[in-house]
Amino acid sequence: MSPRATYRLQLGPHLGFAQAAELAPYLADLGVSHVYLSPHLQAAAGSTHGYDVVDHARVSAELGGEVAHERMLTAFAKHGLSVVIDVVPNHMSIAKASANAWWWDVLENGRESRWAEFFDVDWDHPEERLRNRILLPVLGDHYGRVLEAGDIELVREDGRAVARVHEHVFPLSPRSVAELPQDLTPINADKERLHAVLEQQSYRLAYWRSARYDLDYRRFFDVNELVGLRMDRPSVFDATHALVLRWVDEGLVTGLRIDHPDGLIDPVGYLERLRAKAPHCWIVVEKILARDESLPRTWPVQGTTGYDFANRVCGLWIDSTSAGAFDALYGELTGAADTSFAAVATTRKRRIMRDVLGADVRRVVELFMRECEKNLAYRDTSREELRRAVENLMVALPVYRTYVREGVPPTESERALIGAMVVKAKAQCSDCDARLFDFLESLLATPVEATLRFQQASGPVTAKGVEDTAFFDHHRFIALNDVGNDPDVFGTSTADFHAHNLAKLRDAPQSMLTTSTHDSKRSEDVRARLAVLSEIPHEWRAWVMRVRELTGRYRVDEVDAGTEYHLYQTLVGAWPIGADRVATYLEKAMREAKDKTSWLAVNERYEHAVQGFAKRLLADDQVKGELDGLRERISGAGEHNALAQKLLTLTSPGVPDIYQGSERWYFALTDPDNRRTVDYSEPEDAKTALVRKALAVRREHPHCFDERGGYEPMFADQPRIVAYRRGERVLVIAQRLRLTPLEVELVLPEGTWTDALSGERYSGQLRWRSNGAMLLVRV
Repeated sequence: MSPRATYRLQLGPHLGFAQAAELAPYLADLGVSHVYLSPHLQAAAGSTHGYDVVDHARVSAELGGEVAHERMLTAFAKHGLSVVIDVVPNHMSIAKASANAWWWDVLENGRESRWAEFFDVDWDHPEERLRNRILLPVLGDHYGRVLEAGDIELVREDGRAVARVHEHVFPLSPRSVAELPQDLTPINADKERLHAVLEQQSYRLAYWRSARYDLDYRRFFDVNELVGLRMDRPSVFDATHALVLRWVDEGLVTGLRIDHPDGLIDPVGYLERLRAKAPHCWIVVEKILARDESLPRTWPVQGTTGYDFANRVCGLWIDSTSAGAFDALYGELTGAADTSFAAVATTRKRRIMRDVLGADVRRVVELFMRECEKNLAYRDTSREELRRAVENLMVALPVYRTYVREGVPPTESERALIGAMVVKAKAQCSDCDARLFDFLESLLATPVEATLRFQQASGPVTAKGVEDTAFFDHHRFIALNDVGNDPDVFGTSTADFHAHNLAKLRDAPQSMLTTSTHDSKRSEDVRARLAVLSEIPHEWRAWVMRVRELTGRYRVDEVDAGTEYHLYQTLVGAWPIGADRVATYLEKAMREAKDKTSWLAVNERYEHAVQGFAKRLLADDQVKGELDGLRERISGAGEHNALAQKLLTLTSPGVPDIYQGSERWYFALTDPDNRRTVDYSEPEDAKTALVRKALAVRREHPHCFDERGGYEPMFADQPRIVAYRRGERVLVIAQRLRLTPLEVELVLPEGTWTDALSGERYSGQLRWRSNGAMLLVRV
């Protein structure tokens, strides 16, 4: 049975199992049916999110351990709440090697380790120096310099000899340990002897920068501390899922959310294995769909985690006729001749492939080289030619990845997608060998290893290039810059929204619906307020120019116009907001943009200049007055947008999810700002009341909200009204573009209808005078 509604809790240092248990009465009273918990198996020490698992056989000790976990589940069950848990199949943490027993054994015994097949390591690296060895990019400088400085040493810990590099500790192979004296001091003093011992290991200590191109294990994106798992192997699946599946078998868990399935070499095979083990479980996948992409119907899951819905519903409150005005303002401020998001995304994906995920692309190129070697017509293809071709193909791919599988012929749509990708790649690289692209097209439709690895690598390239870079480096209208969205699409029509909901009802009626997640670039209420700016583009331009004039005395050369414009939109969306939160957000935004600073190459001068600029303008009473004034102008309409958006989320086809705290006014920025502790003691507000009432209607009329209830768009002749009927007894109506007064007469279906939000009764004609949103239930 699918959930009525879920509530996402971000477990962490301030919300352990005991604290989560205390929320059971509140969540049950709110009206959700399932508590949706972030990952909580044993993670790396100090983890704030749980996606860095080190032991799949234990629950997190930091969150309270097994006893507290059982008490939490008991508390939820006592209040009629079921549990959905977030599962992380793609990777494990190796931040501290000794904390991950499997990884420690692999480092100790190399390819002969019983756990070697668990990790996605390229043991057959094309370079001899890395063959049958794991590159460990943990050194702050080149190996020889670090060795000479005495920062690598052999020590005895807990009775065993290990290699230590500052906070990092690594095992020594049994053969090398047998040759060591009890006193390790002489070896540490003799750098040649020390080097000789290190050369006997199944790993190679290296400068951290070498990971860009030489890393020989697959990571989660570019995080060296998260190593990829070979989840396509049954032994790995069984070992990593035993505890979770035991909870499912015992009825303690009834739903699973699968993190990052696109990182797996065979996502469909993994999901088929999972479904076979949990046939009655509600399963959704964190699959990011492109604007016109659908989840393959053959996947044995209920649906996705709902980014597609979040972007569609947010777009309803954006005035599409203002796109040109926003283009013009952005171009005027930045001097950009091309203000499209596509242009930025293309250049950022190329940069990611060369500067961040070069090792992943290198591995794909090497595998395609092997295919070229087998074919005399392409035997003379150089690695550089092949690298350019692979890069252009990944840039041209309009979705995160394809899903060609062993033993399953590609569908016509898959072949068409691959063909379109090749055509675009050829156009992007006019001086490339067109016949090489034709050869690659034939390979990409067959399940050779090169194809499987290409598919696996294209997702991280898109995620890092678009989500984690371009979204922070394209500032035309940041309300559109969120996971799975296309910022070049300015707004959603009612027809598009209804079509999306009808398709969801047909293909994935139990899919998750969301408006805020732990990965959102900004929360639903921030986006809803910013959407109002699209209704007043000329006022917005005048405001920006006025504030730029006020802040001119604080501006320094390092503060570029794009970042400044991003800052203004951020302040308007989240105002009032403190300077410290803004500074923290700016640090992340600037580093993610990877333009003048990044996580790998921090430019402190630039960062301090931008943060100092923000701090000074936030201390200026005139600037704060401008922010107060604009907030007063748009916040009412923004609240309307947020309430209407929430109502549509709670009543559209699918399973609505409420991110912790978003049942109240919730003005949060990107992670980690959106993981701040929620104060549940604060008074509830209008948004909370709407959530309670809407969930009560779902509880009282369940048949209206499943496949039997259907979905019927209403009042199609009113473009500023979005309305639909669920079953015979529920009618939802909301207004778009709130700032312009609206007065229309709507003819209600036969019967008497009570607005569950206000208690008012209606029948026959309804005169709509900008009265927000209504949830009508037939008496």
